[in-house]
Amino acid sequence: MMKAVLKYILPFVLLVVSCAKEPEPGVVEPAPLQKTVHYRATVEADAGTRATVDDNLKYVFEAGDQIYLESEGGEMYGFLSLSQASDAGKTLAFFEGELTCAEDFSPVAATGVSLVLVGRDDEIHVSEGGKLSGIDYGGKKATSLKEAVRSLSHFTASGKFGDLHFTLSQQSSFLVFSFQFDEDQVESGTRYRATLYNAYDNAEARTELYSCSFETREEEDGGIEASWVAGFAGNTALSGAGLVLRKDGEEEDLVLRMNDNTLAASSYYTFQRATFMQDYLTVEATQPSTEVTFNKATNNGIQYSLDGYDWKNYERKITLTSAGDKVYFRGKGTTYQHTGNSSGLLSVNKASYVYGDLMFLMCNEKYKAKKVIEADFAFQRAFYNASWLLLSEDPGKTLKLSATTLSTGCYFEMFQGCTGITKLDNLVLGDAPLTERCYDSMFYGCKGLLTVPDGFLPKTGLALACYRRMFYDCQNLETVPADLLPATVLAPCCYMNMFFNCYKLKAGPDLLAREPAAGCYFSIFRHCKAIGYVKCLLEVSQEQMNSRTNPDTKVYDDSAAPSPDKLGQWTVVSAWSVFNKWLDDVPNTSSCEFVRNPNTTYPRGNSLVVAIPTNWIVTPPQ
Repeated sequence: MMKAVLKYILPFVLLVVSCAKEPEPGVVEPAPLQKTVHYRATVEADAGTRATVDDNLKYVFEAGDQIYLESEGGEMYGFLSLSQASDAGKTLAFFEGELTCAEDFSPVAATGVSLVLVGRDDEIHVSEGGKLSGIDYGGKKATSLKEAVRSLSHFTASGKFGDLHFTLSQQSSFLVFSFQFDEDQVESGTRYRATLYNAYDNAEARTELYSCSFETREEEDGGIEASWVAGFAGNTALSGAGLVLRKDGEEEDLVLRMNDNTLAASSYYTFQRATFMQDYLTVEATQPSTEVTFNKATNNGIQYSLDGYDWKNYERKITLTSAGDKVYFRGKGTTYQHTGNSSGLLSVNKASYVYGDLMFLMCNEKYKAKKVIEADFAFQRAFYNASWLLLSEDPGKTLKLSATTLSTGCYFEMFQGCTGITKLDNLVLGDAPLTERCYDSMFYGCKGLLTVPDGFLPKTGLALACYRRMFYDCQNLETVPADLLPATVLAPCCYMNMFFNCYKLKAGPDLLAREPAAGCYFSIFRHCKAIGYVKCLLEVSQEQMNSRTNPDTKVYDDSAAPSPDKLGQWTVVSAWSVFNKWLDDVPNTSSCEFVRNPNTTYPRGNSLVVAIPTNWIVTPPQ
C-alpha cells in the first residue's frame, strides 16, 4: 500500500475584498467572494502497493503530478503541484499551491480533508470549475501495467487539515488482458471489440462492466496476439462474467468465461487466453476416479486446466471424476530430467491416454511453447515405468515432440517400461535434426509394443548413438517397416543394440548404408530369435574384414556392451566393431535370408564376430 506524508505549513491567507450591495435589476449577481490559502506539503511514497511505475514496486513522482485537496464540505479545494523539479523520479516530493476557500470559511486543524493524486498522464479524473468532479474509467486502456498505473490510477487519502501525515492508497485494480489467436484464421491488424459483462448468461441481469476496441499484432516470436491493461474501481466483483470478442464486420461473438472474483484495490490480475484450443499436454481418464499427480512441478511454473482455458498453479493431486475427463498441463521448465527409479513426470493410478505437445512444458513467459530443448537429457525417463500410459488411436489425439532443436540425450529412456504402449501411430517425433543419443533407449522395455508404423524414423542425418537401444527388450515387437532406417551415411554406434531382445521380430529394417561406422550395428539384432530376413548393403574393406578382433581393447572389453560414457571414444571401424554380436543367438536355419552387397564377402561367424549364421541363405551368392 502506498503511503504519503503531508507536512502542514502555516498557511498564508490572502483576502480578496469587495463592497457588497444589493444587485440592480437586470444585473447578474457576482460570484461569492473567495480567498486563497497557500499550502505546501511533503508526499512520501511507500513500497506496499503492487500497482507500480518503477522496478522497485513504488510509485515514483513525475513532473506534471498534482495532488487535489478538498475539504469535506467542499468549501475549500485546489491543486498542489510539484514545487521542485528535482523531486521528479523520487519517492518523496514537495507539492504546493493555492487552495480556494469561500469568504466565510477558514480552515482549522480539525477540518476534514480528502486528497487525490492526479498523475502526469491521468485519464480518469474529471475536473470542472477548478474542482475534481468525478472519476471515469470509461473503457480506457493502457499498453502495459506501468502505463496503466500512470494513467488509470486513483490514489486517495483522507484526514484532518492540521494532520502531519496522510496516507495515499491505490483505489484502482488492474486487469491485464492477453490473447493468442489462431494465425491460420486471424491476420495481424484485425480489429475487435471486447466487452466484459457480469451475469452474461442471464439476459435480464446482464450488466456491462467494460468495453474497448483493439487490434491484433504479430509477435516477434511468431503467432498473432493482442494485450492491454484496463483499470477498474477497487473491489469490482466479477460474477458469472463473460468477455465477448467480436471481429469488426462480423455478427458472431467469441465468449470467453472468467472465474468469479473480486478485483481488490492496489492489485492486478491477468486474464490470459488462447482464443482457440491449443495442443497442451493432456491426460485423459479411461476410468472414473483417476488421480493425476505431476511430480516435476517444483520450480517449473507448472499450471493445470480442466478445460484448456482457465488455468491454475499446480499444487496437489488432481482427481478426474469420470472416464473422458481431461487435465491439461503447461509449464516454464528447461529440464525435467529424471534419474531415479521412482515415477517420472506423472503418477496416475489408472490407465489413461496421454497426448498433446510435450513442448508446452517448456514455455516462455506468455506460456507459448518454445521450440528449442536447451538442457542435455531434458526429458530423460519422462514417463519411466508409466504402465498406465496409453497412446490413443484417435488421429486427433497425438502425442507430439515438436521441438525443432534437440539436445544431447533429450529423450533418453523416455518411455522405458511403458508396457501399455502397443502402437506408435499417434506418437509424432517431429522434424528436428538428430543429436547425440537423442532417442537412446527411448522404448526400452516396452513389452506391449507390437509394431512400428511406416515413416516413423525418417531422418537420414544420424548422430552418435542416436538410436542406440531404442527398442531394447521390446519382447513382443513383431514387425517394423523395411524402410524404417533410410539413412545411407552412418554415425558411430547409431544402431547399437537397437533391437536387442526383440524375441518376436521377424525381419529387420533394410540397412542401406554402404560405408560402415564404428559400432554402427553392434548387437543390433542380438537375441532376435524369430528374425528370418536381413538386408545389409555395407561394403566392407578387406582390411576391415581382416580385423576380427577388438581393436579398441583400451576402450572396451569383449564381455559386455560398451558403457555410454565411452561411446564417443570408439573410433576404429572393423569387422569386430560393426558385426560383433549383431546377429548373436538368432535362428540357424536355411529358411532365413541375408541379402548382401554384391561387392563384399561378409565374414562367417567365429568366436569373436558373429556376422552371418552358417545356414542362412545369402544372396547374391558368395
